[in-house]
Amino acid sequence: MEFTTKVQLIKPGFELSPQGQMLMMGSCFTDNIGARFRDAMWPVAVNPCGVQFNPASICRVLQRALSDCSMVEDELAERDGLWHSWLFDSHFSSTDKAEAIRNVNDALTQTRNALTQSSVIILTLGTSWVYRLVGTPDVVSNCHKFPSSQFERYRLTVDEVAAMLVQTVASIREINPEVRIIFTVSPIRHFKDGAHQNMLSKSTLLLAIDQVCQAVDRVDYFPAYEIVMDELRDYRFYAADMVHPSEVAIEYLWQRFREWCFSADANRATDEALRLRSRLNHRFLTADTATQQAFRAQTDKLLAEFLSRHPYLRP
Repeated sequence: MEFTTKVQLIKPGFELSPQGQMLMMGSCFTDNIGARFRDAMWPVAVNPCGVQFNPASICRVLQRALSDCSMVEDELAERDGLWHSWLFDSHFSSTDKAEAIRNVNDALTQTRNALTQSSVIILTLGTSWVYRLVGTPDVVSNCHKFPSSQFERYRLTVDEVAAMLVQTVASIREINPEVRIIFTVSPIRHFKDGAHQNMLSKSTLLLAIDQVCQAVDRVDYFPAYEIVMDELRDYRFYAADMVHPSEVAIEYLWQRFREWCFSADANRATDEALRLRSRLNHRFLTADTATQQAFRAQTDKLLAEFLSRHPYLRP
C-alpha cells in the first residue's frame, strides 16, 4: 500500500561526477543542498554572491560576473552607517565603503572563476516577485530595509523570466561552451501575499523553466518543488515557521537528487566521504588523550587513503 504520490524522476542525459567543479546559486534552498555537497567533499561553490531569490537578480549578478566589470563606490547605497550593494545581501555590507566594494568584487571574481571552470551549474529560483529601484530599470536582490517608497514591487511574467534565463545561459556558454545547467524551483513558500499569489509565482517559474528546457540544449530540471508538494505533502516536513522545509525534507531531497543524476561511482565516493566527514566532526565526551589521538590518527590515515583515490575531492 502506498501512502504518498511518488514523483517520477526522468533521468537526464548525463551522470553527475565529483571530478568536475560545480557552481550553485539561488535561494537559501541552495545553501541547504550545497551543504550536503560540501560535507561530501565535492568541489562546489555555493552562493558566492549570497542568497538570490528571484531570477532577475540571479541573472543580473551572473551577467555582472561574466562581464568582468568591477563595481565602483558610486553603486553603493548608505543606510544607518552601513554601505550596501543592491546586487548583494547584507553579509557583504560594511561600515567602510572601500571594504564593501572589496567584498562584492571579490565575490564577483569568485563567481566568474566558478562560471569558467564548472562542468555543472545549478540555479534555484525562489520567487517571480521582484523589487525595482524607483527611477532605474534595476531589480534589486535585497532592499536592505530601505523605505518601501523607493521600490516598485511586481511579478515577472513567464516570457520575461524565460527570456532572461535563455540570455544568461547563452552568456555563460560564451566562456564555458560545454557547461550543463540544472534548474530547480525552491520548495520554500513565499506566503507574504497569501497562498494564491505564492502559487502564481511558483507557476510562473515552472512555466518559464519549461520553455528554456524545450528551447536550449543541455539544460535540465530537477523537480524539488514537486517532490515536497506531492511526496512530502505533510506539515511534519516543514520547519517551525511552516514555510521552510525541515531537515528531514532537505535530506530526502538530497537523496532523491542523488538518485536522479549521480553515477554509481559518485554515490560510492559520496557515501565514503560522508562517513569520513562524520569521523572528522566527532566530538569526544571524555578527555582520554590516548584514545583521542588514536582515533584522529586512524581518521587521518583513512582520509589520506581516500584522497589518494579521489584527489579531486576537497576535505
